[in-house]
Amino acid sequence: MKGVKLRWFPTAMQPCGIATGNNNSLWVVLQGGGSLNAVAQYSKKGHVIATYKCNGRFRIYDIAVDRISDKIVLTITRRSGKTSQAEAVWFRPAYTNGKPICNLSRFGTIEGSYARSVTVDRKGNIFIADRYNHRVLKYDKNGVYVSSFGSQGLGSGSLHRPRGVSVDGWGRVIVADTVNHRVEMFTAEGDHVCTVAYIKTPLHVAVGGDGHLVVYKNALVTILPQN
Repeated sequence: MKGVKLRWFPTAMQPCGIATGNNNSLWVVLQGGGSLNAVAQYSKKGHVIATYKCNGRFRIYDIAVDRISDKIVLTITRRSGKTSQAEAVWFRPAYTNGKPICNLSRFGTIEGSYARSVTVDRKGNIFIADRYNHRVLKYDKNGVYVSSFGSQGLGSGSLHRPRGVSVDGWGRVIVADTVNHRVEMFTAEGDHVCTVAYIKTPLHVAVGGDGHLVVYKNALVTILPQN
């Protein structure tokens, strides 16, 4: 992996989250002004397959796809005055009279605070970066809450406003520990493995098919070798 640009394609609104689905399609979370949200499906060449408008008193921030079950997970934040409540929801693409319909249903019993990133491992387990609670939430493949790990601090296994989360080929959870300026690795059970790298204000992480770790921060992408 060398980071060479292959292609780009326009989107109707600002893209905020992206995931790869079956048949190499791309699912993209889009945000517009006010409370405008949409989930769009594109072909691998960037052609629009469908756009699902998901407007309401909430913001959608990220998306993940379980490639085995084809279930799609979104993280959303509802705002009420000065308070915000983060939720994990299933997104089920549907059509009514031939028009795409945004069908959302909440799962889990543990609420987060400003959840910005979600990922799914090969077993279908769901991991969400619960930013303002300084932890990662874990749900099983059916959306049942399992556990959480991380707490505010600087020490081993601690987190401070984590923003990005991903899973590597061995099932290890990679977390962008944003305010601590580092990337952390945990087991799927939440045991701390190691600090992968020290990078100032990492925002998002992803793992390539060859095991390379990709870290994004403020328009800069860093590619790290397989660990």
